[in-house]
Amino acid sequence: VEEIPLTVLEPIKSDKPEYKKGENINITFKLSKPLTDKDKCTTWTFNGKPLDMKSKQIKYKEDDKSENGVEYTLTIESCDIGKNDGEYTVKLKSKPADSKSEFYSGSVKIPITDGDSLQILESNWEPEIKIKEGESLELYVKINKPIKDLKDLILTKDKN
Repeated sequence: VEEIPLTVLEPIKSDKPEYKKGENINITFKLSKPLTDKDKCTTWTFNGKPLDMKSKQIKYKEDDKSENGVEYTLTIESCDIGKNDGEYTVKLKSKPADSKSEFYSGSVKIPITDGDSLQILESNWEPEIKIKEGESLELYVKINKPIKDLKDLILTKDKN
């Protein structure tokens, strides 16, 4: 019987492109077969520093093996801005005690917002609007949520 080589079937990825504060972040990768020891063969870092795997906010699980491989999921529960947003990196080794057995390293960036990101719903702005000197022009933009402070609004004019 030939042993299946340990390979990455699906590289590291998050289940969403961006998260809202309070949501659970799920980061997954899929291998051809289970790691010898999921905890000793995996090194997680967050923004370049070791991730605290003992934190109550973090869960790391190995799904049951199927003919499609084995999926590993890192869940960060109830994410918070400034605490959980950033770059998550996983390094995988085939042998727990052998640092030379590393066969994969991948990263995923996780952005967190405080709710819906700002989106333009309606606008009459055009790339080029021509008016004669002395005429007035009213421009409007309708967005999906209120602006806390008008200073957050930036209007720009190309200097062409």
